[in-house]
Amino acid sequence: MSTDANATPVPLSESYDLNATILIQVGSEFVEKNALEVEYGFKRLDSFRAIANSQTYNIEAVKEYLIDNYDDLGSHADEIATLLELELTREIEYTVTMSATVTVTVAPGEDADSLIIDNLYIDSHNSNICVDDYEVDSTNES
Repeated sequence: MSTDANATPVPLSESYDLNATILIQVGSEFVEKNALEVEYGFKRLDSFRAIANSQTYNIEAVKEYLIDNYDDLGSHADEIATLLELELTREIEYTVTMSATVTVTVAPGEDADSLIIDNLYIDSHNSNICVDDYEVDSTNES
């Protein structure tokens, strides 16, 4: 087989000779392959991708079913999830209203309100809560 890296690529047309020998790159090497073999390889790859996508969808559908029917299924839902290596969790977005009392040390002439607005932050401390967005609506000196 030839490994001529200086070969001139030829664009494929709508129809081509399936018995032709073509030069393809495999890793860092160039190898000659039968066009039919290459076409078959791409068709298999497409099939594998379709199966993988379908199975991913089916697994997600099973997970959703187990979560939605957890009260009726009880321990069976847990057993099925364990067999399929699923974590029966879902994300729920909440809007939370909070109040905070803070103490801020400021230099003379420094604006405490701006300091608080610019530097106060909320963190979930790596728990299973993710703070997506927050803002300081107002500040009032006590």
